[in-house]
Amino acid sequence: AKADSALTMPAAGVALESASAGGFFRVLISGLLTNASTSGLTAGGAVYVSEVTAGRMTKTMPAFPNLQQRLGTAIDVRRSR
Repeated sequence: AKADSALTMPAAGVALESASAGGFFRVLISGLLTNASTSGLTAGGAVYVSEVTAGRMTKTMPAFPNLQQRLGTAIDVRRSR
């Protein structure tokens, strides 16, 4: 998903791994995302779909005319393991 285009929104979940086009991968649709890089986010702060980079999360709510989709809340901030 990318918040600057209605063609790629809304996000249906968070990909848990990379995959090539047409490949299979796991998607988190509900629950707690662990062992992921959360650097750049704020602990306790909202997490949104990025309008800058497809497939990325951001702590900044996209400004109009971009679409806004909140994915959740960052509980802890750390680099991936």
